[in-house]
Amino acid sequence: MGAAKKGSWVGTLTLSANMLRRITNIIKPALCLPVHFGTFEHYVEPITEVEKLQDDAIIILRPGQIYTGTLSTHGFARN
Repeated sequence: MGAAKKGSWVGTLTLSANMLRRITNIIKPALCLPVHFGTFEHYVEPITEVEKLQDDAIIILRPGQIYTGTLSTHGFARN
């Protein structure tokens, strides 16, 4: 996450929220846990852009937070 280097000559290094939406619409994961958001200074898109997607499969954990759910909590696949 973070849209690092978006549009640069090397290509985008990390996903933007829009890229994440397109990917999750294709693969329909039961669970998606974004990591490393906000941990590097080259990230230009805040995690709030991912929160705006309002996708129940995307679980955003804050630093130090532990995911205690299971795949069955979210189902094995979305329809």
